[in-house]
Amino acid sequence: MLTLIATTTSTITPLALTAPAALIVTGLLLTYWLWSKQTKPRSRRRIRRANALVLTVLVWNAFHALSLTNLDLYPDKFIISWLGVLGLTILTITLATLDTLNNIRIYRLDRQDRRWQELDSIGIGGAVK
Repeated sequence: MLTLIATTTSTITPLALTAPAALIVTGLLLTYWLWSKQTKPRSRRRIRRANALVLTVLVWNAFHALSLTNLDLYPDKFIISWLGVLGLTILTITLATLDTLNNIRIYRLDRQDRRWQELDSIGIGGAVK
């Protein structure tokens, strides 16, 4: 793995720029992970935590692709790194779409429950349910 560390200037960005950025983003994702216990619906928390985990892997894979993989020395590993970034980005978008659909489902169920409560409060909802 040490052979992947760039010895020439053919990496995309310098290590001194991407390493602190990756550490900061990882810290933010860890903070979100710890605070996500307060999210009410369990399904929403699961999807968002899975997305935070995928984003963490994506950040470090992007860090590797940007600053550690040398295109001149290892073009195959360079392409594999960027394919990993692309795949994880697609997975992140998929999880965000699932989160949106889940939020729509939660909203509809909540709205339906409120309607039943309104019907029950006026005395006509109990027999129909």
